[in-house]
Amino acid sequence: MKVEEFLKLKKGKRKMSFDGVAIIRSRLTMLNVVFTEEVEFARPRRYRADFVIMGEDGPVVLEYEGATFVKGGHSSSLGISRDCEKSNLAQALGFKYIRFTQDMLKRDLYFEEIIQMIVDGYHPNKNWTGGKSRG
Repeated sequence: MKVEEFLKLKKGKRKMSFDGVAIIRSRLTMLNVVFTEEVEFARPRRYRADFVIMGEDGPVVLEYEGATFVKGGHSSSLGISRDCEKSNLAQALGFKYIRFTQDMLKRDLYFEEIIQMIVDGYHPNKNWTGGKSRG
């Protein structure tokens, strides 16, 4: 389901809202990608990942960053710090970590391509020899 079609379904409400989690769920389903929602990790902190999919190289967290551009929990300095801690811990535990914003989902910025690369284990940099080192 395209974002535009999803938003049309919600127009009956007085204030149209954007449900990024539902859009990600719909797109993963359309791509036949097996996923798990609300996965708790990094106990005792009780962090939850919006989605986890199994990529060719291991588990991948998909996070929807809602309310990114409005004054809210995720855009405050404390919220940004918590989000950084959450993503760092997930990566330290072996998860890859991919984040999507409302704008990215609305403009359909490479969602399908990113998911296919994860599932297929595409490695664009496997032949990378490195750049100039500093120091």
